Amino acid sequence: MHTQFYWSKTNAKLIKTAKHWRKRFGTDVRIVSFNIPQLKSETGKTTCPYAGVCAEVCYAAQGHMGMPAATAAYERNLAKVMKFNRSQKKLSELICEDVGNMRRVTHIRLHDSGDFFSRWYYETWVGVAEHNPDITFYAYTKSLPFLDWDSHPSNLRVVPTRASAISPATVTAIRATSRLSWVARRLASSITVSGSSQSGTKDTSPFSSELLISSVLAHR
Repeated sequence: MHTQFYWSKTNAKLIKTAKHWRKRFGTDVRIVSFNIPQLKSETGKTTCPYAGVCAEVCYAAQGHMGMPAATAAYERNLAKVMKFNRSQKKLSELICEDVGNMRRVTHIRLHDSGDFFSRWYYETWVGVAEHNPDITFYAYTKSLPFLDWDSHPSNLRVVPTRASAISPATVTAIRATSRLSWVARRLASSITVSGSSQSGTKDTSPFSSELLISSVLAHR
């Protein structure tokens, strides 16, 4: 199958997520992911503008995701994205063409590596999700200032993660957003802001395992 972009299909996180889903619901899902370079590209483009302490231990730099073949593919993805940074419609069409050629894919994870690095890039994915309502798109992000929760279609699930270099005011606004899911609210209650926990306590809840996975992936 020819695609315009490189899509990850077999990394450890996708396999683990699919296994959790199968165990919890007894059905299979097929997940692929779209990735760009973690933190900063070879050309100097910042791809994780709101990364906090996570930058020091980013898992996208580890294992096969950090190998030359994978990082080169992520660089090519970003280069093609940036080629159309003045034509959001064209970029959305190219991504939708790829998605349309993927048989049996049920879920697409955005950014095992990288993050939403600009407003227009984030809006491109909102548009892609709108044009593919039968596929669930999901992302864990620290780029909260770019997001417009009320613009999300029901099949786009975005969860804020901890260790973000964002202001307390931004976190407060996120918690008050009406469209934010209860899972995301729970995570927002312990987001790290400029290196310190908002809640002041260590979060030991199992929100990173089956409960979080099922809540994020299931949009119907």
